[in-house]
Amino acid sequence: MQSNKERRVESWNLMWKGGWFFRLFAIGLIFTMINFGVQTMTSVAYTISSISDVQTVQAEVASARKENREPNIERSPYYVLHVVGATMFELFILWIVAAIGKFGTARAHLRAARHEDKSTAFDGVFAGFRMPLGMWWLFVREIVQIMLWSCLLYIPGIIAFYRYILAWFVKSDHSDWSAGKCLAESGRLMKGEKWNLFLFQCSFWRQVLVIAIPLFAGYAAVVGIILSAIAAKDGESAVCYLIILACSLVVVVALLAFIALVAVFSTQVTLGTAIFYRELVARDARAAGIPE
Repeated sequence: MQSNKERRVESWNLMWKGGWFFRLFAIGLIFTMINFGVQTMTSVAYTISSISDVQTVQAEVASARKENREPNIERSPYYVLHVVGATMFELFILWIVAAIGKFGTARAHLRAARHEDKSTAFDGVFAGFRMPLGMWWLFVREIVQIMLWSCLLYIPGIIAFYRYILAWFVKSDHSDWSAGKCLAESGRLMKGEKWNLFLFQCSFWRQVLVIAIPLFAGYAAVVGIILSAIAAKDGESAVCYLIILACSLVVVVALLAFIALVAVFSTQVTLGTAIFYRELVARDARAAGIPE
């Protein structure tokens, strides 16, 4: 097993010298856009349904006014079931897309961690669309089990999170395995290794501090915009407008810098976790006498 520093260096080199960063970023962006598109479509469909209900109520109110009577506005007894059903269906679709995205990104990061050719980055990352229910069930099982353990306070929930953190890498290697088997295998691999992976991820504290710089810069710029807008009312409009313009530019630059740094940091952490999984699998292979 490598040290935390060696994993950080390897993941950094794979991202930049190996040319994997922009491919991994593109895959994550594609799944994010797919998720956003599905969420937008389901929200639009729900909004259209709500508009139809509003138009029906408005028509009844207008008719009642003409006939000089009380409007007869009664919701169907199945209205609540309709709303709950529509919400659950929307969540079902969104969770399927999110699960397929987790599977695809895990497969791509694992391929990078194994030093495969970067031209294979997109191979099989969309395979989850061929088994959406299996992806969805693993996603739900993982969330539910972590949430149930979190009910016993935060520490058991954090332990459960690290117990199942490798489930998607396991699913990437064994796409025919059931959700329970993937979670069980992740738990077996992480037995005695949760603290080590936690320390590895905590070793990125420097990157977190770097990410905080544009965040606080943007916050300070927003405060400057608010104070300048207040001062502009007192007659110092020219100077205040220049300050507002400068602060607005700072906010835009800080936002772009924050997004870029988060993309780099999250990619490196996920890639480092994939390297950790690769080492655990190799350790088991050596223990079983299987050549790597």
